[in-house]
Amino acid sequence: MRRWIRLLLGISVLLATAVTGALSLGDSALAGTPGRLDQVGSYVGGVTFPGSAPGFYEPLVAWQLPGSGGRIGTCISAGLNGPVAGTYGLVRTVHDPVYGELNHLYSHAETSDVHLAELSALNSHAYDEIDRDVQWHFVERREGGLSVADASAMLARAKRLAGPYTVAVGWPAADTLTGVRYVATVKVVSASGVPVPGATVTLTGSGVTLEHRTRTTSSSGVAAVGFRLATGTSATASIAATVPAWTTFDEYTSSGEQSMVVEGRPVAQHGSHTGPVTRTRPVGLIKVGAGDGKHRPVPGYVFRISDSAGHVIRAAVTTRTTPVSLGSLRIGATYRATEIGVPNAATLYIPSKRTLRFTVPVGASTWTVSAADPAIPTPALHTSVTATQVVVGERLSDRVTISGDDGEAGVLTARLLGPVPPPGSGRCSDLPLAAYSAAPAQLLSAAVHGDGVVVVRGPVVTKAGCYGWAESLRLTPSGATAVSPPTAPDESSLVTSPGLHTAISSQVALPGQPLRDAVTITGLGDERARLRAVLYGPVPDTAGQGVRGCAGVSRAAWVKAPHAGVVTVEISGDGALTLAPITVRRLGCYTFGEELTPEQTPGHTVRTPLGLAVESAVVIAPTLQTVASPQQTSAGGSVLDRLTVRGTAGVSGTVGGSLLGPVAPPVGGCAAVQWAGAPVAAQLAPVVVHGDGQYVTAPVPVRAAGCYTFVEVLHLTGAPGSIAAADTGQPAEAVLVPAAPTPVLAVTGFSVTGLATAAGGLVGAGLLLLGGGRRRVAARHRMA
Repeated sequence: MRRWIRLLLGISVLLATAVTGALSLGDSALAGTPGRLDQVGSYVGGVTFPGSAPGFYEPLVAWQLPGSGGRIGTCISAGLNGPVAGTYGLVRTVHDPVYGELNHLYSHAETSDVHLAELSALNSHAYDEIDRDVQWHFVERREGGLSVADASAMLARAKRLAGPYTVAVGWPAADTLTGVRYVATVKVVSASGVPVPGATVTLTGSGVTLEHRTRTTSSSGVAAVGFRLATGTSATASIAATVPAWTTFDEYTSSGEQSMVVEGRPVAQHGSHTGPVTRTRPVGLIKVGAGDGKHRPVPGYVFRISDSAGHVIRAAVTTRTTPVSLGSLRIGATYRATEIGVPNAATLYIPSKRTLRFTVPVGASTWTVSAADPAIPTPALHTSVTATQVVVGERLSDRVTISGDDGEAGVLTARLLGPVPPPGSGRCSDLPLAAYSAAPAQLLSAAVHGDGVVVVRGPVVTKAGCYGWAESLRLTPSGATAVSPPTAPDESSLVTSPGLHTAISSQVALPGQPLRDAVTITGLGDERARLRAVLYGPVPDTAGQGVRGCAGVSRAAWVKAPHAGVVTVEISGDGALTLAPITVRRLGCYTFGEELTPEQTPGHTVRTPLGLAVESAVVIAPTLQTVASPQQTSAGGSVLDRLTVRGTAGVSGTVGGSLLGPVAPPVGGCAAVQWAGAPVAAQLAPVVVHGDGQYVTAPVPVRAAGCYTFVEVLHLTGAPGSIAAADTGQPAEAVLVPAAPTPVLAVTGFSVTGLATAAGGLVGAGLLLLGGGRRRVAARHRMA
């Protein structure tokens, strides 16, 4: 029982110490003080009290009170609160930590709250040798002790102040700046919600400099400490407080003893506060060129300033040649400067990101924000069409080289203007701008990302003429522009439609003769192409009108006609050529059909119509028969040739020739004459013939005796070569002009010579008669 009571008494002492702010038995450092106690005089004989646990407690000393008749008391009854008077005899030293500490603590006037524990000791049965009456006498007289009522009040107070504590740390809500003194408060509240006075608070801080490391709470349970934000703190600062407290409380009562307090182990109670460092700093704003290393301010640009929450703090500020003030902004806070206006003739442009984010750094001087924007660029366009001449069916495209773009994005807008009739020069770039502006336009566009080459893919053109490109570029966000007009060099294309101009080599031909086609190609430019020529025929000349009859052949008939021949040629650009010959052997109508297929646009083959007059020919087999008239005449007479023309199919022409002779008649007559080398007696005037029929040459006079013959040739219009009459030198074409007769001599005598001559004449006459009586040999025809 005594041991349990001693433990309770010790706990009572600790509780009382906590209530008064003496949170530990640190005052026991005075244990063992020899001969004297502060402010209360000296012990008798200068006694020292070595404790059984040095540094922790002093022994409880029982004194024999002088003049008391042997009564024994403690330091209370020994009057150690006042001057030492009288003779005191040391009766006993009790080496008990509880009583020893009570004795020590009570010797200090400032620890009067431990009277509760002292009274508990007086109420204990542990040491009955102590005269309680004497003790209570002092207590009741309030000499060195308290009344029982006071002890009960202290017990109730201890209950109210029991832990666990709530420790709250706070500081002002205003901006906190480095170098400025602020005050933080620590409030300690008991478990029952009562402010705890006299509690020792241990303080620590992060980012702050504290004026004190420990403070004691006031009667309202609050301790205050001054602090300053440490230089360099930019985000948050914190202060923490630690207060020891007893977390359990109980009350011990026993018969014959006063109520006592039972407590558990003390534990540390913590509290802290962390807050943002909301310092401010003056901030200025300038606008500069991004490429200006000297950062020279450019005036006239307007900005709106807002905080991170989007609240506008400056609706509009305009830059100057010196920094424009944005006011005092919070250090560490992030703001947005949004560019909302530019001056006239601005040299800088608003970037794609109009908003500049900035965070105010630590410092006290004015900090300047630089909005660095690029200079407005001066882009340039160099354009050229992919082909200055193309044919219908090809695609037009423009190649654009962009320079001077500072890396911005943009849109290249292209207008394809045309078709416009080509000028007389044939150069589309010679056309005035007004001609292109009035032409139809097609709009095209392409994305641009900085300098480089962009190919604008145009449409497939279906109409011939001049086409011009007009290009314009606009960059974003600078708004810089560049243009290229359609009359710029290399910005126009001549679109041609390939054409074929063809003509057959002869519109009249004879069997076995060749027919060729002469082709002139235009509008192909320098493109390659394939030319295929087909000679259709024969188609019967049912009308018998030759070329005129062939012109009446229907396209369907030509399509169904056989192919007399095909010629294929690879073409490179415009030009004229004559195709390889195709020999025709059958009578009838023929026509050439041409197909020109450009290599780049195979779907746009150019074809000539079938049956064109200039592409058609008739193959005929004409004959010319001639008969001289008369076949004998005298010198000075005239002869002519009778012509029979057949097989011309209505083709007109001329018959020309000559009269050969005279040649002396050989034996056998004129039919035996070898006409090679014969002299030409006369050239015949041409006889115009109009197809088949009978024609007569103009009369030709003959002046000398001898044999004559006509040589006739038929020339048909449009036919190569000529057709010679097969009658040359034949009896029907021979003409005899006999010599004049020899005069008859008078018979005065007989002359042998005259007889012989006469006989020769008769023989010749007989031969002539025989020759004149021969049958005409059928005329033969040959081609010259």
